[in-house]
Amino acid sequence: MKNFFQFSPKNILLATLSAIFPWLPPVLFEKIDFYFHLVHQPDSYYALSGHRLLVDLASFAVWGIAAAYLLRPRWAIIQIALNALLVWVLFYVACPIYGPGGVWQPECYAVGPDGLVGFRLAGIIFCYGALPVLVNVASKGDSLDRRIRPALAIVSGTILSVVMIWFPLSAWFSGVTYLPLFLIFQTALLIGVPQIATGILAARIGRSFRVGAVSGIVSLLVVSAAYWTPQCPGCDRTSLFFLVPIWAIFALLGSITELGLPSRLRLPKLSGWLGTVRMEDVRRVGLALVIMSVYGR
Repeated sequence: MKNFFQFSPKNILLATLSAIFPWLPPVLFEKIDFYFHLVHQPDSYYALSGHRLLVDLASFAVWGIAAAYLLRPRWAIIQIALNALLVWVLFYVACPIYGPGGVWQPECYAVGPDGLVGFRLAGIIFCYGALPVLVNVASKGDSLDRRIRPALAIVSGTILSVVMIWFPLSAWFSGVTYLPLFLIFQTALLIGVPQIATGILAARIGRSFRVGAVSGIVSLLVVSAAYWTPQCPGCDRTSLFFLVPIWAIFALLGSITELGLPSRLRLPKLSGWLGTVRMEDVRRVGLALVIMSVYGR
C-alpha cells in the first residue's frame, strides 16, 4: 500500500491487525484447550482438541481474504508465510512446559511418527492463507508481469490443489475406507475435480494451456512428497506416478474451460441441445463441482 509507513489511523490499524492475525486465534485456542487439561476436565479438553485444525485453517483463511485487499500481494504472502512459521515455532519448538502436581508436561503438538507433522501443519495453514491472495492476483489478468506468470501460475495451482485434497488424503492415510458405490466419487474428489480447478486458476494466471497441464503434474509431485513418509499399511505409493498423465489431462481440461478451445482445434457444430452449450455453461458446471467437492468433505 502507498504511504504505509506514515502514521495515520488507517496505517496503525492495519499494522495492528497484521501483527496479531492470523497467529493469535490459534494460539489463544490452544491456551484455552490446555487450560482444561491442567484443571483435569478431560471432556472439555478433548472436545476442543478435535477442533484445533479447523480453528487454525479458518484463522489463516479469513485473514488471507482480508490481506488480499489490505496488503499488496507480495507483502501479504510474506506476512502469511511468517505467521505460519511462527505457529510452527510456538506449537512444536518453543512451547512452554508446565508441572501441575509435579508432573512436567510440554504444551506441544505431537510431531508424529515421522517427525514432520509440524511442517505439514505449517504448510497447509500457509496454503489456506495464501490461496485468497493468489485468487485475487489472478483477477488482474493481463496486467501481471509476463516474466513471472508461469511460475506464479504453477505455484497458485499447486496451493489450490493442496487445499482441495488435503482432508480426503488425510482421511485415507488415517484408515478411512469407502463403500464400493462411493469409489467413483472418491476418485473424482481426489483426482478429477481438484485438478480441473487447478487448471482453471493456473490458466487464468499463466494464460497458457501448457502451464495449466504442468500445474497438475507439479501439484501431484508436491502432494506425493508431503505424504511420502506417514505410515500407511497397505498403501502402494508408487502408484501415484501412474496418475501423472491423468492429473495433467484434468488440469488441461480446466485450462480449456478457462481459455476456450485452441484456435487450431476446430470442432464440428453439434446438433440438438449439445450445440447450445456455451463455454460459460461449462465453467459454471466446473465451479459447481468444485464447491460440491469442498463442502461435501
